[in-house]
Amino acid sequence: MASISASGTSSSSLPSPYSPPPPRWTHDVFLSFRGRDTRYSFTGHLHAALVQKGIRAYKDDRDLDRGEAIEPELFKAITESRFSVVVFSKNYASSPWCLDELVKIVQYKAATEHTVLPVFYDVDPSEVAEMEGVYAAAFAQHEVLNPEKVESWRKSVAEVAQLAGWDARNRDESEVIKEIVERLWFKLNHAIPIMSNALVGMDARVDKIVNDLLDEESVEVRFLGICGMGGLGKTTIARVVYDKIRWQFEGCCFLANVRESLEKQGPLPLQQRLLSEILMRRGGELWDADKAISEIKYNMQRKKVLLVLDDVDHLEQLEMLAGDHEWFGPGSRVIITSRDGHLLTAHGVDETYEAKTLNGDEALMLFSWHAFKQDCPFTGYSELSNRAVGYAKGLPLALKVLGSFLYGRNVSAWNSAIERLNKIPNRKIVDVLEISFDALEETEKKIFLDIACFFKGIDKHEAINILDSCSFHAEIGIQVLIDKSLISVSQNRLAMHDLLQLMGREIVRRESPEEPGKRSRIWTYEDASHVLTKNSGGEEVEAIFLDLPQPKDANWNVEAFARMTKLRLLKIRNVKLRKGPAFLSNELRYLDWHGYPAKYLPSSFHPEKLVRLILHHSKIEQLWFGIWAFKDLKVLELRGSRNFTRMPDFTEIPNLESGLPSSISRLNSLRRLDLYNCSKLDTFPDILEIMEGLRELCLDWTNIEILPPSFNKLIGLELLSIKGCGNLKDISSSISGLKSLKTLDIRWCFGPNFRVKQPKSKISKMLIQSTPNAMRQWMQKFRSAPRAMATPLQIVSLPSFSSLCSLRNLILSYCNILEGVVPDDLGCLSSLRYLDLSGNLFSSLPISINQLLMLEELNLDDCWKLQSLPEVPPNVSLGLTIPRPRFDIVFPGVGIPKWFNHYSEGHSVILEVPPNLHLNTKWMGFAACVVFSALPQPLDDQHFLLTCHFIVNGKLGSSWPSISFQRKSGYGDHVWSFFFSVGCLSEWPPDGFDSIELSFEMHSPEINVKECGARLIYRRDAELLYTIKASDLSIWDHSPVEPAATVDSSDLLAI
Repeated sequence: MASISASGTSSSSLPSPYSPPPPRWTHDVFLSFRGRDTRYSFTGHLHAALVQKGIRAYKDDRDLDRGEAIEPELFKAITESRFSVVVFSKNYASSPWCLDELVKIVQYKAATEHTVLPVFYDVDPSEVAEMEGVYAAAFAQHEVLNPEKVESWRKSVAEVAQLAGWDARNRDESEVIKEIVERLWFKLNHAIPIMSNALVGMDARVDKIVNDLLDEESVEVRFLGICGMGGLGKTTIARVVYDKIRWQFEGCCFLANVRESLEKQGPLPLQQRLLSEILMRRGGELWDADKAISEIKYNMQRKKVLLVLDDVDHLEQLEMLAGDHEWFGPGSRVIITSRDGHLLTAHGVDETYEAKTLNGDEALMLFSWHAFKQDCPFTGYSELSNRAVGYAKGLPLALKVLGSFLYGRNVSAWNSAIERLNKIPNRKIVDVLEISFDALEETEKKIFLDIACFFKGIDKHEAINILDSCSFHAEIGIQVLIDKSLISVSQNRLAMHDLLQLMGREIVRRESPEEPGKRSRIWTYEDASHVLTKNSGGEEVEAIFLDLPQPKDANWNVEAFARMTKLRLLKIRNVKLRKGPAFLSNELRYLDWHGYPAKYLPSSFHPEKLVRLILHHSKIEQLWFGIWAFKDLKVLELRGSRNFTRMPDFTEIPNLESGLPSSISRLNSLRRLDLYNCSKLDTFPDILEIMEGLRELCLDWTNIEILPPSFNKLIGLELLSIKGCGNLKDISSSISGLKSLKTLDIRWCFGPNFRVKQPKSKISKMLIQSTPNAMRQWMQKFRSAPRAMATPLQIVSLPSFSSLCSLRNLILSYCNILEGVVPDDLGCLSSLRYLDLSGNLFSSLPISINQLLMLEELNLDDCWKLQSLPEVPPNVSLGLTIPRPRFDIVFPGVGIPKWFNHYSEGHSVILEVPPNLHLNTKWMGFAACVVFSALPQPLDDQHFLLTCHFIVNGKLGSSWPSISFQRKSGYGDHVWSFFFSVGCLSEWPPDGFDSIELSFEMHSPEINVKECGARLIYRRDAELLYTIKASDLSIWDHSPVEPAATVDSSDLLAI
């Protein structure tokens, strides 16, 4: 028979005389055999095949028949092996030493999960099991010579002979050996779980790679890249994947630390190791890397191999070890880990897996395994652990290093260590991260440090413009940093991991640990105040960025900038100074000083390389006298500089793209001109020549009285904003020739002499804000305009829409439009696609709305008096405050309904949650109600913001919904009520929650939360919650000033 099937255990097993500790395997397989029968035949060939496959097989080649006893080392080898293969041959039972060895194997098997596999070589399995034939003769002899051992020998032979194994008689020996090797290979890779406590969060990541990216079924050669910043666990992921799938391949090799090995020893040692591990033999005489490449290609093309190249940072390294798919046999897989995503792409990998940081729960668990040797913090250490985990921001390396460092320390030491981390990062973490920085070119290093110190979170194009002013070629430099996983771009803003930012800032700090005036970059107020007060800054300082959240008074030395001769970037905001600087560096490329305190720039300041000059809300009266040769200046902004009275001469500034010129027609690069709130400006310069480049012009809140007739030469102008220009007179002739004009903002321009006629262009967006009568006149004048936006205080009448057939967008939101004001001929707007009537006071709309066949979106949110809707055209997306998975409503009111059974004064309320609430199919969600007061404000367009935060099981969860409340909507007490269904709670704990706290945050001092209430909503509550009618206010403590709209609870039940 080919095999014998039996259970893995036997009732006849010998009792174990010992209880061994958990195994630590030195060997994969222990081979038990009779030397003179199979050492140089079957067992020798089996051992060679196992070794070639990478299986650690123990084979004792000593002739124990000549000894008197089995040596202790042999028993030790048995207990250090995961499997035993017993080769029963004709003379196996005649050897007392083989039988003693077998007894030890069986005892170890009984005490542990040690697996034993029998092979019957040139002997009948039944003859072994039944002790017949040569085995009967052998045991007859033992009865005479070793009677005290016979019983244990018989039981051991009988037990092992009953296990499933191989009958090698009448079979090709090589086929039997192949089966044994494959079985062991499979069992070795499934004998113990790959996962361990230290490998938190690995399951999903490994499954993603193995199941989705490696495509195990494909016979094609596939290259997989694993990329990401240092410390993310790329090597660990690759190792776990390797261990999980290596049994499927004919040869395997894991080359760790390729970058470091090549730097120290060159490629040849790695090439030799690759060959020897996959071929399971010495690599032969290899004298140079080129010959090794030929050897690798020749030998690998015929094998299905698994190769991991870990930590690769140059394309040449890959070309030495895995140059192309054609190097490897069908079904081969090559896994490459690198910090450089572009390198992987350039090498032609088939798939790339981007390693990610751990989520909050995973991070805490990994940290706990290293800090506490368990999966959660000790009592009293939870808050400290959360602080440490928060510092690491999900980076596995940081979590391991910090956890190991804090292990065994007391609370006081923890506090001290965490406080120090906020000032000086852990050196081990920085050293690993800094490897990527060290590999950069010098310009790329400067870009990285500038981003780490100043530009994290800002618009990518804004950063590129600033960096390019320093001749850094930032477009390609930033792309290199992205490729090397040092930065990323999210929503077009520069981003980087917090620890990479700390690493960059630590590099700068190390330039001069004690004196910040000798560092290249300064970004904290403390360091800047030290340097600028004590005048300690020297030529080492290249950039100073201070963007404070709140204004601070300062008394800096006016001479402080005199020695900073290499200062290239200077940004100061929210720093209040009495005097301006006496000197500024002529090397400046970028100067942004919000609230610049002096009337003039320093007389010695002649920065020929200056690209951007931004002096918002400054005290500047005149920039300079005479003609300055600023040939590189592209941006000049003086928004809100109310003392500015005189425009400079821009003859020598040909590249200006955004600014304030006197003869702007000479500026061919100018695209945007911003004069916002320069309130002392009362004239606009003549346009001497045709200008096609200027696209946007902002003259808001200036005192300009006329636009010169030459204004029509701005033929490329697309946006003109003259909001708040109350002195402006007739502009009809000045804009009549603006053929490209698309947007016109004339809000609050309606002075006594203001006049305008429609220009030749077809305006697509017009913003008007003034009295209702003026509003009506302007809409009649612009009958062909495809877009109009009106935001007056209150519209009491609207003109006929019969002449506005070209209008595509109409926005009349929050205009307090009363019932009957919307014209009955609304249906005449035949081109209308978007209609926003939100926040108004009508109770119905004209029936003719069903004639708007082109309408795509109708917004009626916050129309709380709306009682009915006529039929609307098909395919209209309707925005309406009705019961949905999440909705809210606001109206004047002074009390919380008694129906809300959880109540609290102040800004938070706690709900009592019954057990297993998440399993209750009748539970629909939550309802909450809050009473707040809004104070009157002088600005009519003032917005207030109120947000609800949910604290679940003591942890901050969602921060929604929120409400934006306009001053024009009224002030005094209001009620905000909202509902959210179970379906909105996907991020909450799936196994339920014990407590829920609703906390309301006021984002403005003009908002005050007085009281709040909440209620768990079940199906029986729906009718009460959503049918609050004006005639039925019995559930309210105090009747609201205005009732809520009537809605149908059936909509909720259909959710």
